This record gives sequence, C-alpha cells and structure tokens, in this order.
Amino acid sequence: MIVDSAFLFSDIEGSTRLWELFPEAMQRALARHDELMREVLAAHGGDIFKTIGDAFCVRFQTARQAVEAAVAIQQALHAEDWPAETPIRVRMGIHAGPAESRDDDFFGSTLNRTARIMGAGHGSQVLASAEVESRVSGLSLPFTFQTLGVHRLRDLQRSSEIFQVNVPGLAADFPPIRTMESMPSNLPQFLGAFVGRQREMARLREEFGQNRLVTIVGPGGCGKTRISVEFAAERLDSFPGGVWIIELAKLQTEEELSVALCEAMNLRVGPEDSPDRALQSQLSGGRTLLLLDNCEHMLDAVARWTERALRQFSTVRVLSTSREPIGINGEAVFRLSSLGLPDENATKLSDIIATESVRMFLDRVAAVSPDFVPVDAHARSIAQICLRLDGIPLALELAASRVRAMPLDALVDRLDDRFKVLTGGSRTALPKHQTLKALIEWSHELLEDDAKILFRRLAVFAGGWRIEEAERVSDFDPWDTLDHLTKLVDRSLVVFDEQRYRFLETIREYALLKLRESGEEEEVAQRHAQAFVQLSEEAEPHLSTPEANLWMNTLDQERKNLHKAVETLVAQPDGQRQAMAMVGRLIWFWDVRAHWSESVALLERSITAYGDGPPCPELLGALRAWGLLSLNLRRFTSAIEIFERNRQVAIDLGDPLADGRAIHNLGLAHMRRGEDLAAAKRLFEEAIPIMEAQSDSVGLCRAYSNLALTSTDLGDLDAATALYGKSLKLSKEVGDERSAAIALNNLGTLQLSRGDVLGAIGSHRQALEIRLRINETSGIAASKHNLAQSLLHQSRLDEAAELLAEAWAIRREASEIEAQIDLLESYAFLALAQGRAELGCNLIGCAEEQRSEHGIRRHAVDQSDMDHLLSLAREAAPEDMDEWIAAGRKWTLAVDPRPYFIVEGTDEGVEEPLGTC
Repeated sequence: MIVDSAFLFSDIEGSTRLWELFPEAMQRALARHDELMREVLAAHGGDIFKTIGDAFCVRFQTARQAVEAAVAIQQALHAEDWPAETPIRVRMGIHAGPAESRDDDFFGSTLNRTARIMGAGHGSQVLASAEVESRVSGLSLPFTFQTLGVHRLRDLQRSSEIFQVNVPGLAADFPPIRTMESMPSNLPQFLGAFVGRQREMARLREEFGQNRLVTIVGPGGCGKTRISVEFAAERLDSFPGGVWIIELAKLQTEEELSVALCEAMNLRVGPEDSPDRALQSQLSGGRTLLLLDNCEHMLDAVARWTERALRQFSTVRVLSTSREPIGINGEAVFRLSSLGLPDENATKLSDIIATESVRMFLDRVAAVSPDFVPVDAHARSIAQICLRLDGIPLALELAASRVRAMPLDALVDRLDDRFKVLTGGSRTALPKHQTLKALIEWSHELLEDDAKILFRRLAVFAGGWRIEEAERVSDFDPWDTLDHLTKLVDRSLVVFDEQRYRFLETIREYALLKLRESGEEEEVAQRHAQAFVQLSEEAEPHLSTPEANLWMNTLDQERKNLHKAVETLVAQPDGQRQAMAMVGRLIWFWDVRAHWSESVALLERSITAYGDGPPCPELLGALRAWGLLSLNLRRFTSAIEIFERNRQVAIDLGDPLADGRAIHNLGLAHMRRGEDLAAAKRLFEEAIPIMEAQSDSVGLCRAYSNLALTSTDLGDLDAATALYGKSLKLSKEVGDERSAAIALNNLGTLQLSRGDVLGAIGSHRQALEIRLRINETSGIAASKHNLAQSLLHQSRLDEAAELLAEAWAIRREASEIEAQIDLLESYAFLALAQGRAELGCNLIGCAEEQRSEHGIRRHAVDQSDMDHLLSLAREAAPEDMDEWIAAGRKWTLAVDPRPYFIVEGTDEGVEEPLGTC
C-alpha cells in the first residue's frame, strides 16, 4: 500500500567512538536518550517503525508533526545535563512523500532521501527537504526554515534544496553540511534513479571491508559503473583524500592512466614534473578511493599500475569495473549479474512491479514518456521486455526510449531484431553504450581468434549447455575448449552456474549473428544434434534405475536443446531415424516428468517426417512412446491406432518382445478408455505369457498392475490383490522403483475401498516416498491425492487439506482434467467433513458436470467413495442437496478450491462463491 507521510530519521553523532571510550557511561546516556526520544515522539504522534542501534526511523501523518517533534527533541536533549564524557548530540533529517507500507515497515525513494538528508547533517542539527518546508511554511510556528542552498545528496539522482530548522535558544551555526559539493570528488550525477541492488550493495560493503582492491565484473551494460559510483558516494565521509573516478575506455597505457588521474584530481603537473610524482605527493596524504572504470581493454597496464599504487600508498583503496578480473594478488572479484526478472506468466502489474528490472524499465519510460501510465493490460508485455533483455540495465534504457513512439506489444514483437531496434542511446555516452550491438561488439573484439570461433559456435545451444556437449560441438581439442570457455566466462560473455553454462539471450543473439556470418551454421547444428543423440543414448539405460533422477535432472535442463536437435535431424532424410530414436528412447523421462504435450509433439514431428519409410527399430520405439504418452493426454482412439501400427511394425521386424509390449499397451488403451474392459483383460492376459517368455521383467510389473486394476473394475477384488502383490514382489526384485510405486498406489486405493484405511495409508505413504525420491511429478500428485483421501477417512482434515492443495497445484499446472475432477470430489468430501454442506454439494455438482462433459468414467474401485460422498451430502442437507448440486453444475474447471480450505493458523478462508458460470 502506498501512503503519503512525513519521515524523521535520527542518530547520535560520534556514538561509535563514545562507546569505545566510555562504554558504561554511554550505556546510561543511551538509555536516557531512548527514553526522551520515545516520550517526545509519542506526544507528537510519531510511529517508530524501526530502530537500528541509536538510530530512530519514525513516520508522521503530517510534515508539521515531524518538524515539531524534531524541535521538541532537540530542546529536551539541550536541557538534559549530560556527563562531560558522553555529550549526546543528535542529527535529524526530515522528508515527506509517498512510501510503500509493507510488513510494519516502509520502503521507497522517500525513505532513501530522508536517510541521506540526515546523513548530511551534524550533531544537534535538524535538516529538512524542500517538500517539508513547502508543507509547513506559512504556518505560525516557533521555529524558522533557513535555506542552505541546492545540494547534491549522495543518492546522486538530482540536486535539491536543503533547509535547516532554526529554534530560538538552540545552536544555529554548524559546519557546511556533508553533501557532494563539500567533499573532494569528481563523481558524476546520474539522471535516472538507482533501482534495486540492495543485496549487491550489502555484499559489496562486505567485500570492500576486507579488501583494498575490489573489481566489479559483469557483462556490458549490467550496471557496473552505476553501482560503483553509488557505492563510492556512500563512502565520501571515509575518504578525506577524495573519491575519484577515472574512465579508461579511451586510454591504453599506464602513463595515460596517471595523466587522467591527475586531471580528475585537478593536480597541476609542472614542465619539469611528472604525473607520477604529482600523484605521489597527493596520494601520500589522506585516505583516497580510486574508481577505475572500464578496465577490460588494458588489463596488463591496469594490473601493473594498480599493483604499484597499492604497494606504495597504504591509504589508497581501488574499486575497478571490468568485463573480466584484473588478475593481481589481493584482488577480490565481485560478479555483478543483471537486474532481477519478473514472472513470465504475470498478468497483473502488481505481480511484477516489485521486480528490479521492471522498476527500472518503468522509471526510464516515465522519463522519456511522462504521459505513459502502466496498467494491468501492459503487464505481460513489460515482463517479456525485461525477460528477453535479460534485465540488462542499458538494454532496458534503450528499450524504454522506444516507448514514446512504439506500443509495448509492438516493441516485444521487434525484439527478435533487437540490434536494429535498440539504438539511439545518450549522445554523451561512450560509443559502446549508444547501441545494444556496440555494447557486445566491444567485448567480442577483445577476444582472441579461437575464442571468437568458440563464442559463435556456442550460439547453437538453446537454454545453455554442459562442458561435455560444448566439447562435441566446438571441434576443438577438449582442453582447448575448456580454456577458451573459461576465457568467455572470465570476460562475462558466458555465465557459469552449477556445472552448466549459458548465454544471456541478448549475447546469444549476437553470437548467432556471428555464426550466420561465418557460413558454418549448418555444420555446427549437425554437431549439436549428434551431441544430443549421444546424450540420449547415454541416458536411456539409467532411466529405470536408482540413478534415474540424476539423469532426468540433466535431461530436464536440456529440453530446449533436444527440441532443437529434433528440428535439425528431421530436416534431413538421413537424420529422421535418429530423431525418432532420440525422442522414443527417452519415454520414461517424458512420462515421469509429465512433459506429455511437448514429447507427443516431438514424436509426431519425427514420425511424420519419416513418412512411409520401411519398418525399423527406431520407428518401433517411437510409436510405442507416442501411444503411451498420448494416453496421458486422454487421446484414447489415437493411442489405439498408434499401438496397432506399433504391433504391425513389431511383427514385420520379427520382434516378440516388442509385440508383447504392443499387445499390453493396446489393453492399457482399452482399459483407460473404459468402453470394453473385457477386451482390455483379454489383451493383458495375451501379453503376459509373451513377456514371461522374453523375461521382460519391467513390462511384467506393469502388466500385473494393469490386469489387477481391470480385475478390480470387473469386480474380482481378490484376484486384483494377488496381482498387485505379484507386481510389487517382482518390481522390488529387479529394482524397478517406478513400477513398485504404481503397484503400491493402486493397492492402497483397493485397500481403502475394502475398508482397510490403515493399510491404504501405509501403501500410499510408501508410494509417495518412492515418487519423491525419483521426482516423478505426476506420480507425486497422485500419491498425495490418494493419501489425502485415506486421511479423510480418519478425519485428519488439516493434513488432508495440505496434501490436496499440493496435488492440485501440480495437476493444474499440467492441465490434467481427469485428475482435477477427482480432486474436486475429494475437496467435496473435505467440505462435508468440515460441516460446509453447501460448498461440498457445489463441488459434487461441478465434478459430475465436468466428468460428463469430458467423457471421463469413474473406476469401480472409486465408486464406493462416491457413494459414501453422496450419502454424506444427503445426510448433511436432505432438503437442499439437489439444489446445491445443481448450482455447482454451472461451475467450470476455472475453479480453484485451495483458498477455501486454508489450514487453520495459516490464513483465513473466504466465503464467496468460488465457481464461474
């Protein structure tokens, strides 16, 4: 919530020194100081929202209250008889304006400016902003405002007039206030606000507190100069010898660096003198901070000069910026990343407005297009701009400059050609900062020839890469690849995160331009495709073993590369079989991680490209995977047709193992469709002997479970129980954890239908443990749902509500309609158990209507639960049940039941209708 308020910040001048010299006396003095502060602030309506040591942060409704409180405090402090060794002199700063109120605290630029105003003052002095003076002037008050002139505070954004509050009887003569003008420095003033970077500033303070040389390293345009200047401005008080920035972009030698520093410090160098001697005299004095900006093109010279300066002058500290480290002993490297990014699925401005990149983009838009007012309809475009420009500050500034002449959605569409669109930077900026292309070109031109070659070839990767694939694509010796890749990381052209490398999208676009210009794009794409064919071959044997989770994590990271590899392979006749093989052999990965739609699309693309080609093992595997994954998408008729073709290819190839699996999968499709369970049972019984003859242990585990599920639907519960036991025993013998989880899950559901609640809970917990271990997304949701359903039978409602919410989140994200309908019925059970009969009946009606609309049958094993649910509803609302169920039939799957079942103690539920008509 944004509130307009006045803020008063205070602290005791010299308190650190007083604590060190007189700790006991200071303890007593501080207690009295705090007592006076709280007493006076309370009397004037002050809200103390934060204290830090002896500093107070206080909010007032009006500026008048804040100034009157400050005056009263200074009068009280002046009247107090402080011990001679601990005189308490408090400096205060007052400012007024809008601030964000959140979690009993306040945030925003108003607070920052209040702190800077206070920091400019001296003990016993009260300073106020022009905003405060304008709100209070004209009133008849026992104090006056004395203008101290226009000053640059250390927020660097703009100059502003500062006033001193004078009170009769109190001191009015103070030294000049501590602003940029009063301190030796040549730090520049920036027009745009300094956005975010609180965490980075905190880390930078920590690094600088321990090291005399800190180098801020990051890609071009990421804000290295801005944060270094902001950080240095914070420390003006600490460097009486001055804070000096030297721009190195146009320099080449050590000698030029010395001359530039003399010019920055306004040192006169006589005809018989030298810059180094002039600097020696100056730097031998007080503590001095040097900012060496843009070092990357003259690292050797900077390294020699800096090492000599730090060795000769113990009072000198150096903060440098570069696209790679300087590389001398004692250097602390501080890697600066881009600004924080918004959620790509955001639909409301409130979802993204707190994100650093969004805040900066909108700040720069406001500067060039004051009439632009962001609304929710802009949220998606704003998020896309920030994401696709990687949160790079300079890129965001260039994009913001286009908003005055281009709608946001049009700007998003043109980001595919970003190097033509994002031009027209500040005319006073360095040439490398005037266009997005020049920004990256500067770094590229500093690379050695082989590093340039690797740089462009790496553009073929989508979404990043591992060192193994880089070696296969680079066409360099593996050690040379690693060496060149390390240089690209050092020079901030490649990001290295947790054993994986990636480009920022903007840098990748530039690398792609270079790859296309080289004429080797097709050749490199072929090497890329073969690298991922090889990865799929390496991964396949591990996808049904205890190591499956590790391999699936790797494959999850490489999904974009797998897509790209398929597109490369299907475009060439001799690559189509490889494409089918690569996607088909990863079936368990696609299935376990619930990447159903994208894998079906890849399989259809590959098989369609192969067309009427002759039967081959690659087609056999691809058809099997296509059919199984289509079942997950409820495409039953298509799956049956695919499995029939799959069986014919198996027969043509003389492959009995594949034939047995194809027969089993036909049975599975009939079972899932539910129209001919007898046919499903017959097909399972036909497949099992073939699988046994082929020692197909994994296939048998699934076949026993599916025959058990069909037997349950046909009413043979004893046979089903025995089959689940058989599947579980075999899966444990062969180490097939996924099949074990399937058997346990289905067995638990059967146990619950037979009244064995404890047995069901035990089976579902075991299944959930396995699925969590192997990270089987869809299975985790199923086990959490089924465990919740079992807990509902023990009236363990809070536990059930948490599990249902977790399951719903997974099913909703995967758009699993059948599972969401099943969950609505469990939520109805929960509502009735909580005594919320109308809500329970509404959810029953919604579930029934959606089940009918989508043609989804209910398994026989679940029917007893549904019968029990309806009896509970009839008992709870005998007269209203039918009406409330009918009302629920008007709801859709847009419903989200989770907010209506908040676990007690976490939040309050809501009472409004939750469905949509």
